[in-house]
Amino acid sequence: KGNLAMIVFNTGYISKATGDYTTDLFGKYYSSIVDHFIIIKGYSLNKKYFVIYDSIPSDWDTNKVRYSDGVTMLGANRYYEVNEVYKGMTQTKSVIEIAR
Repeated sequence: KGNLAMIVFNTGYISKATGDYTTDLFGKYYSSIVDHFIIIKGYSLNKKYFVIYDSIPSDWDTNKVRYSDGVTMLGANRYYEVNEVYKGMTQTKSVIEIAR
């Protein structure tokens, strides 16, 4: 529909990325398993992954400079498995659809 969806979900259902956080865009790159929000921008051609914007910096626990260092947002655009996102939404069910 050309819109964005902002959802709240439990990050514990999302698999961790297995490669370096600067190059591996599939899965989460942080250890937190709390409720969190992401913005879904679309989905992959095979519809297996949501293309999402995840606002947690890659070095959340260690970098006190965060957004101003030009590095922490490298993991912002990521691919999360649709099934994992849906599982994480089962507890919160909070979704906002945003017209572009």
